[in-house]
Amino acid sequence: MNNLVQVPRLRLETNEYIELIIHEIVRNNQFVNGPHINMFKEHISKIFGNKSCALVANGFAGLFLTLKALKLSNKRILVPSLSTCFAIVNAVIAVGSTPVFCPLDKKDLSLDLNAAKRIKSDVGFDAIILVSHFGIPTDVAKFKALNVPVIEDAAQALLTRTAINSDADATIFSLYPTKYLNAIDGGIILANDTIIAEINDISYYDNQLVFDGK
Repeated sequence: MNNLVQVPRLRLETNEYIELIIHEIVRNNQFVNGPHINMFKEHISKIFGNKSCALVANGFAGLFLTLKALKLSNKRILVPSLSTCFAIVNAVIAVGSTPVFCPLDKKDLSLDLNAAKRIKSDVGFDAIILVSHFGIPTDVAKFKALNVPVIEDAAQALLTRTAINSDADATIFSLYPTKYLNAIDGGIILANDTIIAEINDISYYDNQLVFDGK
């Protein structure tokens, strides 16, 4: 019992400044766009080394839009054989691609690199979705050597990635109530300017009309 470490419990408390902002957002109906949304994006971008940032509805939307932006529809996507969330496989299927399951590395619970190499040699794949489970950072750099786009699902590793940079082509965070930085729902995509611009273009309402055939 003496070896147990007590983890401090964090509690977010409101103050007058936060209450004023909330009242302003509600009064001006600025739940989707507005100056406070832009301030949040700029702050997130700064925290993560000035990477470009897009805000989306949830983590699934982040994965789906990133796959679309990287032109990874009708492809083979390497995914973990076991994940804490079904959003990864669902996003792959939603863009019309095929999930290729890879065993996990027991050390960090992400994909096993040697298994990934064997799968690439045997059946091949066009991209990888890595997972940083339970805040344990996956070693993205070693998977970049496989010469395919790498997307990191860091929904459970936001704090980890503020301290340890990710080499992924895109990093996805979740703001679901069970996550460290939480909201009613929401997601964050960090990537380069080109990918974020494509994501912004896809996610606008006028693009939905294209999908509707109008």
